Amino acid sequence: EMIGSDWSSDVCSSDLEKRVVWECCILQKTETEVGKEMGFSKSMISKTLTRARAKIRKSGVLKTDPERDPSTRKP
Repeated sequence: EMIGSDWSSDVCSSDLEKRVVWECCILQKTETEVGKEMGFSKSMISKTLTRARAKIRKSGVLKTDPERDPSTRKP
C-alpha cells in the first residue's frame, strides 16, 4: 500500500484526481474512507478533490448553479 509521501512520484496527480472523484462523487464514499483505502490522509484527499472540482468547473463541462455553489457566490 502506498503512503501519502510517495504519491507524487508513483501516481500521476490526474490519475489520483480521477480516482478520488470516482470514489467520493460516484461511489459516495467519505474522504476519510477513501483516504484509508488509498493510504492517504483525509487532508490529502480533500485537497485533491478540491483541485479536481476546480478543474471541472474551469473546463466548463459542468455548469454550476451560482446559488448552490459557494465558490461562485459574491460576498
